[in-house]
Amino acid sequence: MCGYCFQTDDQKQSIIIDNKRIIFADKSAYTGFDDFYEKFKTVCDIIQKNKPIEKCSQLALKYVNQFYIDQDELNSEQPK
Repeated sequence: MCGYCFQTDDQKQSIIIDNKRIIFADKSAYTGFDDFYEKFKTVCDIIQKNKPIEKCSQLALKYVNQFYIDQDELNSEQPK
């Protein structure tokens, strides 16, 4: 991939831009779709002002949940 990657100082938000896609990743605590949408819209507005998007062929939203598993609890549930 040949393009650009921008990150916040805490590396919780990233924007990756190449000739075929724009990826916005937000690893901060999820506070709801409306908050995420506002961040995403801000990114799109900035890009649109500098290099108008001519065609959008795909739009996706991926939400990854984290599960914290206590190692002792995990070990106690294994069959003997």
